[in-house]
Amino acid sequence: MEIEKDLEKLIEEIGGEDFQKKVQVCYQCGTCVGGCPVAWVNENFNPRKIMLALSRGEIDEIINNDLLWFCCYCHTCLERCPQKIPVSEIIVKLKNIAAKVRGIPEGYVNELKMIAKTGRISSISSATERRREQLNLPKLVQTSVEKDIKRILKQTGTNLFLEKEIKK
Repeated sequence: MEIEKDLEKLIEEIGGEDFQKKVQVCYQCGTCVGGCPVAWVNENFNPRKIMLALSRGEIDEIINNDLLWFCCYCHTCLERCPQKIPVSEIIVKLKNIAAKVRGIPEGYVNELKMIAKTGRISSISSATERRREQLNLPKLVQTSVEKDIKRILKQTGTNLFLEKEIKK
């Protein structure tokens, strides 16, 4: 099955035969949580716990938990890890596996559709415009990003995903 191949590839990329040992070292450190901006605002998101579950082989628990999707890819965990374990890159790969197994949560799909349409994750509302004016901030200009967005979506393969989602 393709999911098992993805998991085997992930294990090989993390450390092959030393996979369990490397993941265990990462889990014991905890530096990833200390610097994680998402963990600061959501105590349920914990990269260390993701790594612990991975070390225990609890892949189903990881990919079926929406918390996995909270990672904002700041790569602070990757930069700070004294063991050089690429925690954020592992989370990206786990998300890819989760997307194949159970799909992407609806909120993220909607944001992606909005980005494809406008280049932003949300539309500019009149309330946003009024608030910006009160704060003496410049008006947000609707720019034409269609060409750039289409190129990015094509290069990342996201356009294929969106095409499937739109047909649903």
